[in-house]
Amino acid sequence: MKNMLVEMKVDVDKVRAETPRAGLLGQGASGESLKSQLDLASERINSTLSHLSDALIKFYDGTDRAAKELTGVDEEAGAWGRAMTAGVAMVSQPLSLNLGKDDRPDALPIPIPFLPVPPGLLQEMQSRAEIIGSSSGEDGA
Repeated sequence: MKNMLVEMKVDVDKVRAETPRAGLLGQGASGESLKSQLDLASERINSTLSHLSDALIKFYDGTDRAAKELTGVDEEAGAWGRAMTAGVAMVSQPLSLNLGKDDRPDALPIPIPFLPVPPGLLQEMQSRAEIIGSSSGEDGA
């Protein structure tokens, strides 16, 4: 699309309306009146072509800017998707594996686990989770 816009601008810049030379339409009052009308029309056509050329440049710039912003959005969406995948993987693990871990950079300095669970019970929960996990893997479940 950007190439097409460049080609259009080149084509528009080639076109210019020429005014008739003096005396071509006659020396009388009607010839002079017609020449002034054609001069005004030529000026308006050339002005319109100039504005069209400028608009094509602005449209090209807008298209280029939009393409760059879409690329940035894709990169941000990819980072968001990776964060969501990591979050789903973390919450899919048994609760006992996630207790005591908080590697978020903005985590509050609260000792984890902050639940009133004795450390011995946490170790037993993790051992049972490992036993259940290894036994379900052997059964083919």
